[in-house]
Amino acid sequence: MDYTAAGVLLSEEDARIAFIEQRGREIFGRDMAAWLATDSLTATNEDLDALGVRGWVTVPLPVDGLTQDEMGVPLYQVSFFSGDEGNYRKVFMVAVMGAQVISQAAFFDPVERPELSADEIAAVSARQAAIGSRADLVMCSSSINTVVIPTDDGHDVYLLGAETEPGRVLMGGHYLVRVGKDGELSTPERFTNSCVTVQKQENALAIFTTDVLHDTPTEIHVFKALSHDIQIYVSTTANNTTWNVAGDTIRRMPAKSGGDS
Repeated sequence: MDYTAAGVLLSEEDARIAFIEQRGREIFGRDMAAWLATDSLTATNEDLDALGVRGWVTVPLPVDGLTQDEMGVPLYQVSFFSGDEGNYRKVFMVAVMGAQVISQAAFFDPVERPELSADEIAAVSARQAAIGSRADLVMCSSSINTVVIPTDDGHDVYLLGAETEPGRVLMGGHYLVRVGKDGELSTPERFTNSCVTVQKQENALAIFTTDVLHDTPTEIHVFKALSHDIQIYVSTTANNTTWNVAGDTIRRMPAKSGGDS
């Protein structure tokens, strides 16, 4: 059984929606931290190839034992690293709180570079394993972002197609790959059957999309609503229901009543 923070018992659907809201919020927070950190690194005007930067890894920064949700504002550390497996070293670290970079540290001298932590190494390994599984996937975009979230069983790795055109909201081409602690990969879970794209009109307050695979909105809808700062109405055909996704909040829309017109 699942409960709210106030101890209220949730129905199975309510508990699932609460998880989807939290997961979509976390995807958004980690994705934002990564691109803000990338901007910070780019602003140094350093030659990334000369520094040997191989990738980045994002981990939450705890504050007095509080979770990200309890703090209200997500706090992440993004570390860009060099080296090979077994010898990853941090080149540049950025701390991001919400939508703001609050600190950064550079280790451009190879002698000074600290090692990645065990949690960071595990996340890097999970990301690399998931990316290796994408050869047969329809990604719908030439630009792919990744978000790695630790779980009790390993890591959930999201492969996210990125928009490359203004006003274009890419709903399709996103996948979830679960990577176990033993390195075993799940079959990639798709969120749509095709490259669903919605055009966001200038000054639009909301967009509409259809989901034929799920009976509620997914974490991708929450992520997109937050990323594009727009409400998304989702029609789930499995149960003929319309939902509203506003930021990180999902609510079921009232069913249309019958009657004479």
